[in-house]
Formats: sequence, structure tokens, C-alpha cells
Amino acid sequence: MIDVRDQVYDPTGETFKDITVAYGTGAENIEKPNWRSDLVIGPSEYRAAGLHKPTIFRLDLMNRKRLPWCEKYFVPNDYVRGQNIICGTLSDAQRSAALSCFVAQNLKFPLP
Repeated sequence: MIDVRDQVYDPTGETFKDITVAYGTGAENIEKPNWRSDLVIGPSEYRAAGLHKPTIFRLDLMNRKRLPWCEKYFVPNDYVRGQNIICGTLSDAQRSAALSCFVAQNLKFPLP
């Protein structure tokens, strides 16, 4: 998740927070991460962040989505459901690294 915005209203009358997400990929899918602009959650950190494997988040403005924070979009896949992974949080060091990725790409936080 990149940022949280005001509430959005579902046609059913429910309200949700509006968030922007950047998708990550398994570390095995990127041959050489850009340590300056990619947020890398490595082997010693991924479980604490609520992930099921080491992951690289490429903070790419062309690959982000704004979604309502609700179960429809944020339920783990079947292969990780049994591991009780729903969502996690970044450590202080990881949050600092994510903000450094923004700075490296001349991006402001939160994104427009």
C-alpha cells in the first residue's frame, strides 16, 4: 500500500478507505533489483511484513491501482490462506527504505 485517502462509498451503502497500492513480485522474478528505487523485502524480513516469500516492490507510477480497502481486493490467495497471512506492515527501516525509493525517483509522498 502506498497511501490512504478519504472514504469511498459503495453502492450498497458501505464505506471504505480509498488506498493506492503498488504490486510486488517474487524476488526470483527480478534478476537484479535496483537497490536505490526498488523496495526489497528479503529472506530475513518477509514473514514479519506479512508476505509469503521474499518480494520486490517496484514503485512504478504506471503500475499502481487505487482500490477500496475491503475484503474483495485484499484476501490472500488459496496457497497462502492456511498460513494466516492477510496483510502485514513494514518495519520502520522498511518504511524509511520505501520513502528513499520515492526520493530516488523524484516522487512526492503521498502520490497524486
